[in-house]
Amino acid sequence: DVDLIIVEDEDYMAIQDRGASKMSVDERFRFVQQVPIFKNWEPYRLYRVAHSLQQDELEKGVVALKKGESNKDWKFVVGGKLDIVTGLVDPSVITTVQIHDYFGESGLLNKAEKDKFVPQLVEGSYAIAASKVEILTLTEANFNQIINHRGSIDSIKSAFLAKKKWRQTRTGQLKTERSRVKN
Repeated sequence: DVDLIIVEDEDYMAIQDRGASKMSVDERFRFVQQVPIFKNWEPYRLYRVAHSLQQDELEKGVVALKKGESNKDWKFVVGGKLDIVTGLVDPSVITTVQIHDYFGESGLLNKAEKDKFVPQLVEGSYAIAASKVEILTLTEANFNQIINHRGSIDSIKSAFLAKKKWRQTRTGQLKTERSRVKN
């Protein structure tokens, strides 16, 4: 006995396209080599990161990062753009996150530091997909297996705190500019 399944042309093409856009491990390796936070990492560690990344998409308008929260996954932008904004109501764009940028590392750093008495890291702004965004995600489980090196955690934490401080400064500048325009 043979069962015959009829698939419409457009459904077949959609299925084919879905698999065609997935990055190979080598493509992900070349991608992470271009991410600034990894610039001094050894190739074998970068390959482990590349192998662990999961590819996904965010639709335009999705809130990918929430102020005051820590995230559970670290996301790297492969394509598209996210706006980092001051709030969800009447938002001002602080900066734009695009290819080779990343976000969401706060929660993973909190887990890595859980044995120490340190303040929890939380996001200082929101990230909203300004377009369809292709991302690679490093999950908490993979982060713990790959990035358990103290020096790596410290450098990621330093970069997070510098980024957060810059965004807070930029938010202050935007508020000052707005008040001048109103007056």
